Amino acid sequence: MRNVLIVLTLLAIGGFLYSHQDLWLKALAPAAASSPAPAATPPIDLTQGAYAVQLWGRNNTNGPFLYQVAVVSGERWRSEAKQAGTMKTLVAVCDGSRTVSNLGPQFPAARMDPRPEMDPFLKESARLTAAAATLPASGTEQCDGHTCWKTTVSFGGMSLQLWSDTATGFPVYATGIIRGRYLEEHFRRIPIDFSNPGTAEFFDPAHTESIFARFLRP
Repeated sequence: MRNVLIVLTLLAIGGFLYSHQDLWLKALAPAAASSPAPAATPPIDLTQGAYAVQLWGRNNTNGPFLYQVAVVSGERWRSEAKQAGTMKTLVAVCDGSRTVSNLGPQFPAARMDPRPEMDPFLKESARLTAAAATLPASGTEQCDGHTCWKTTVSFGGMSLQLWSDTATGFPVYATGIIRGRYLEEHFRRIPIDFSNPGTAEFFDPAHTESIFARFLRP
């Protein structure tokens, strides 16, 4: 019972993003966001369907951050999440056919699939970066240590500001008001060589211990 309560606390922030994907999809339709990654990291190739990203966000200006790691390779994925100030890390893994979590069968692990949240950001981010390539460099801003294009999206009384990395086409930062609630989300790409056979461990349903603990803290 205690574990379930911890999970509910963890998802209090993260769940907002997952349960309001329709808002993100609508907001991203006319614009886009893009991203952090080391200078040597090339633009993401979405045709390969493989990426790893660190996220930290909150839906309260004074609330604790929820730290997340999403690792995706085609139909396989791994999601780890931990709220700042808590001890418990929630881990969910999918090998392409079976999905499990470190809380056992009573927890709907599939709800931690990071793709519905991340894929629209990545695709629209890349699109925005490509379209912005013809804009003057004076139109860029520094955000989270990256040179970015900034876009403001407003609709139905809701708005988001999105920052996109001009070099990599990956999301960097998003903030705004969604249905009267503050929201901010930071993105940082984790450079992983998915051609390395060792990465198969990330998608092993038997491995539900945290692998990316160092990315789940400030």
